[in-house]
This record gives sequence, structure tokens and C-alpha cells, in this order.
Amino acid sequence: MGLEWVLEAVERGVDLFDSSYVYELTEKGFALNIYSEDRQTADKILDLTEKKYCDNMDLLFEGYSLAYVHHLLTVKEMLAGVILMRHNLRQYLNFFHDLRHAIRNDSYEKFKSSLMNK
Repeated sequence: MGLEWVLEAVERGVDLFDSSYVYELTEKGFALNIYSEDRQTADKILDLTEKKYCDNMDLLFEGYSLAYVHHLLTVKEMLAGVILMRHNLRQYLNFFHDLRHAIRNDSYEKFKSSLMNK
């Protein structure tokens, strides 16, 4: 279940979602990457357990670099989950805020296409 699934569900009239998706991402060491213009990837989900992040100093959340979170995940430090959960929840909530705004302003299709083309 990804963002595409959420958009499809909204188009079918679903208007209630839970945060289990965010929890599952966090448990797997994944970071949502919806709102990051400065990163060099268009991936909407980053697998921070991958070695390619071990020296990536791009910031993830509140000053924590991708490399630092990768390190925390590698050594199984509990702080990794805390940082990832806060980051993922913020990204997810911002996504829903922008989605609601787009629906209210009759710009849903524009929102959807800009999100899918990132």
C-alpha cells in the first residue's frame, strides 16, 4: 500500500486512513521521501538499510542525516525508529494536508500528477 493506493482509494470515496502504513515503513527502515526537492533521488521511499546511504549527508529530519539514521539502523539503535517514525508521520500528515487542500480547491488532478511525476 503506497501513496498511489491512497490516491486511488480517495478517488473511490474512501476518506478514513490509519497510520499502519507509516509504522510498517518505519519498522523496515524505510523513509518516506515525498517532500524533498534537494535530494538527488525521485524515489518516494528510501530504504535506509542499504549501504549506499552510509555516507550520504543529506538531511532527513531535524538535522539528522541519512548516513546517521543508516548507522543507527545498522547497529540496531532504538533511536533510529523514533527518528524515522517522526519523519514518516510528518511526511504522511503533510501529504494528507496537501491532499485535502487540493480537493477543496478543485486541483486534485494537478496535485496527483505533480506527486506522481516527482
